[in-house]
Amino acid sequence: MSITTKKCFKCSKIKPLSAFYKHNEMTDGHLGKCKECTKKDVRLHRDNNIERVKKYDRDRGFRGTRGKIYSLNKLKPKGNCLFCGSSDNLEKHHPDYSYPRKIIVLCRSCHRTTHAIVSMSSEEISDIANF
Repeated sequence: MSITTKKCFKCSKIKPLSAFYKHNEMTDGHLGKCKECTKKDVRLHRDNNIERVKKYDRDRGFRGTRGKIYSLNKLKPKGNCLFCGSSDNLEKHHPDYSYPRKIIVLCRSCHRTTHAIVSMSSEEISDIANF
């Protein structure tokens, strides 16, 4: 027997499961408060902590044209690989994670090579380069 309704613990209204966000860790697979109450809580939290939330938004990514936050990791890299010039299988490389917006566009092969070199010790690099 499948359950088709649920009681919101916030507003105490019985609503269909479609009125609740999915949540895999809940026993029935849906959040305990309805979408309407969740949205109100999120809006209230944002209004009460606007400076902290704005800082979080700035650090996390940027706002698109409709005000929606887009993570930098979800954007596809454009252009060509910095090293080989390829335009296939492009990925983003962060030389310094303390600057999340500063990225280098690399193809998958060059990206893997870059990480392999970065993880090597100076002795290993000297051996390969024949210094």
